[in-house]
Amino acid sequence: MGFFIFGTANCQDMFPVLFEALRAGKDCWVCFFDCFLKKRQLRKYKVEEVERFFEKTCNDLNIPQPTFSFYRPEDEIRYRKDFARLKPEIVFVQEINPRYPVWYPGVSGCKVVHFAWWDESKHLQNPRIPVDVTILKQKDDIKYGYDSYKTKYFGNLRLDHLKYAKKPEDGIKRCFIPETYLRMSSHEKENSKKIIQFCDDLIGFLHDQGFQVIWKKREKGFPQERWASPLDFCVETPDDIIEKDLYFPSRLFSDAYISDCSLIVNDCFAFFDIVHMNSNSTILTSHGGRQKKIDDFFLADYSDRIIDMKRNDGWDLLSKTLDKTNNFVYNETNVSKKILDYCESEF
Repeated sequence: MGFFIFGTANCQDMFPVLFEALRAGKDCWVCFFDCFLKKRQLRKYKVEEVERFFEKTCNDLNIPQPTFSFYRPEDEIRYRKDFARLKPEIVFVQEINPRYPVWYPGVSGCKVVHFAWWDESKHLQNPRIPVDVTILKQKDDIKYGYDSYKTKYFGNLRLDHLKYAKKPEDGIKRCFIPETYLRMSSHEKENSKKIIQFCDDLIGFLHDQGFQVIWKKREKGFPQERWASPLDFCVETPDDIIEKDLYFPSRLFSDAYISDCSLIVNDCFAFFDIVHMNSNSTILTSHGGRQKKIDDFFLADYSDRIIDMKRNDGWDLLSKTLDKTNNFVYNETNVSKKILDYCESEF
């Protein structure tokens, strides 16, 4: 089985399936591809650190290690030789029509299992490789045009990360914040300055309330064009800053799960994952935020989880939210095994 990783977000869907496959004794080939002109999410990752990650994780899980390869823009010929030698029967992939590729890995003769990106069924219209089946993130994503293709839904795959997450018993109050990156084009800078000020105020407020602040940075990739992290400008500093999410379970999910609360500043789409892993997840809308995004994507289903921090009583409402507890309880569903069982029977 081949697992093709083009960015850290791909790991969030594929790693539970990968480690379940290794546990089942499958031969697995994991390929990291840093082969783009822009948005190179894997550029800052070193081969050695990824190798150490697999060694440590597999040792911790007491399972065999996968075969691992890492390809840069100049490595297309090396990939072709490796593919001819290791040719998998099934390839799991998410990026089937990426932007700015220097080259894209061919998979001639393989069955291809594609993990859907929310509402972006458009990638299936002209994929760079033929797709045999698409796995949906959520059952109702079928409405985004996936019904024109062969699709399956086996449950919330990302919850499988929580099978490997453990809640600490140290009494520390934790608040998890997945980053909403700043748009730094000329017409967005003034709004971004307002968001920076709000993030500074928020981190200080959480510290005053006795919370440890865990901040996960957004890995947008190289080069950094017209975007930034709020932390590039903030005076206040979170207690734990996640620069790279090379972890299993992914810290996007495990930290949401173990924290007392999770906060989203304006319109970060990570909310649609963490809301299923932390019952005390809240969206904070601030000055400078894009209200249209809130109206279009969040308001209809999650109005009770949105605090308008532009209101005079916004901080009081947030204080009351922080008094609540995260009472989400994980019940194992093992979606990864269901996907592997399907592949076994179908292919």
